[in-house]
Amino acid sequence: PQLGRLGEDLNILDISMNKLSGQIPSDLSQLQGASVNLNGNTKLLNPAPLDLCFFPNFDLKDVSTICPHERNALKQFYDSANGGEWAKNKNWADPHVSHCDWHGITCNGSNKTIKIELSSNGLSGTLSKSIGDLSSIKEVDLGDNAIKGSIMPEIGRLYNIERLRLNHNFFVGQVPTDVGNLVNLQLLHLHGNRLSNSVPNVIMNLSNDYSFISDCGKPSDRDDNSSLICENCTMCCNADGNCHPTKPSAVRAEFISYLYFGLAFLAIVCFACLALALTVRTHDRYRNRNLPQGSTLQSAMPEIGSRTALKIIGGDSIYQFILGKSWFGWIIVLVTFGAQLWMLFVFVEGAEFSPIKDSDVPYLWKCPPDQDTCTNTSDLGNSGWAVFTISMGAHLLKDIVNEIKLIVSSARERHNYHQGMRLFVGGVILTLTAAFTLLISGIYNAATAKSNSEIILNCVAIVFVTDIDEYVYGVLCTVNMSWVKMWSVQGEEECVGESGFDKDEEEDNVDLNSEIQKLIAHVESLQLNVEGHNEKLKMVLQHLSSDGETFGFC
Repeated sequence: PQLGRLGEDLNILDISMNKLSGQIPSDLSQLQGASVNLNGNTKLLNPAPLDLCFFPNFDLKDVSTICPHERNALKQFYDSANGGEWAKNKNWADPHVSHCDWHGITCNGSNKTIKIELSSNGLSGTLSKSIGDLSSIKEVDLGDNAIKGSIMPEIGRLYNIERLRLNHNFFVGQVPTDVGNLVNLQLLHLHGNRLSNSVPNVIMNLSNDYSFISDCGKPSDRDDNSSLICENCTMCCNADGNCHPTKPSAVRAEFISYLYFGLAFLAIVCFACLALALTVRTHDRYRNRNLPQGSTLQSAMPEIGSRTALKIIGGDSIYQFILGKSWFGWIIVLVTFGAQLWMLFVFVEGAEFSPIKDSDVPYLWKCPPDQDTCTNTSDLGNSGWAVFTISMGAHLLKDIVNEIKLIVSSARERHNYHQGMRLFVGGVILTLTAAFTLLISGIYNAATAKSNSEIILNCVAIVFVTDIDEYVYGVLCTVNMSWVKMWSVQGEEECVGESGFDKDEEEDNVDLNSEIQKLIAHVESLQLNVEGHNEKLKMVLQHLSSDGETFGFC
């Protein structure tokens, strides 16, 4: 131990080829700049003092048993991360303790480091390049610390690593492309930093939604408010610390775009309606095959007339023009129908999570700094979905049933071609609108609703779209009532709700007038009957009078 006092006065210490035993004194670390030769002392205990292994002129510095390379790398990591300030650093500063016994270090049977667990431990400073020398390591957890600077490219040499957590530090700059070399990764957490540009593609064995987390969400904490691009991330977090899974919705998982999804849905509904109409027509023909042509018994279900069809479609709906013969009315119907579908597509696009552009999808997941997993904080439960089912069913189920009636009636043989086609097209358009609204409302609420009350508000907003046809009808009535009369199925059809009377009141007045007319007709019929009886009575009296004179009674 007294040799350490020689300090700068000693240039060479050569005590090699002796029979020295025991631990190499840590005081030799004070011989800065001197050459230390201990070769040939086979009974010396391992390892050498930690600082001595960093002497450039120590003859045993490259002997792995005397100066383990991983211990040297971890010492550099310790110094770079201000190890003296850590919350827990047991044995890291001990010159003779094996690195396998340092706090947070786990080794295998060959004294190779396989795990570093130093999360939430007060690390600061920077990440040392020496971490790349830990070739056997499988797990590194440095999350929830205050490490600054950039992520060293040397981390890409950890070919055996399976779990890497660098989240919630102060890393800046770009993620090195060398991370793409880590082909055995199963978990990579980079969120909670200030990384920029893009995260390189990483081939990972993804096991869940929180296997690969990064700061690729909006809003971003970067000055230009641009998000970090991460194409392979399973979870994106924003500047507020909230996260959301990046997996595509059920629609996008099956279709290239929502346009193709809409076309596929349109085709399915049209095919189903056509199949229903053909089935009804075939059934009617089979059932009535033995009846005379034109027999009144050919249809057990009477066809729907114009008035009934108008009542099903709605007297205050623009879709009543389907029953008319005006091309202008049909054009307005198709434009209104297209506008409804377009507005529903707006909701679908808003339900698609995108880390690049804004969407209606809220960031409802929390990924705590000290945990490997994330938690969904949504308050939406089964009761909310029950309310959704009841409200949407109450609003749309009646419409869907009535529209199916239109389609069934359109297939009856009593209708001519043009009447049947109008009923069929009207049924298809209305069925498609109602069914598409129900589907979209489910998709949108599943993606955006955060609570049971919010799902109701979303339903109200979406259902508004189904009433657009009524608002368009009201606008046309206000602009020019004669157009509506001309395009409606009935030439005298009046705009409802525009004359200052309530629709129900007008219908009641019509019914009352009808009953009055029937009563007047009945009274007139009674008067005629009374007059007829009076005439008959007079004739009888005259006949009796003439018979009395004949027999001399008078």
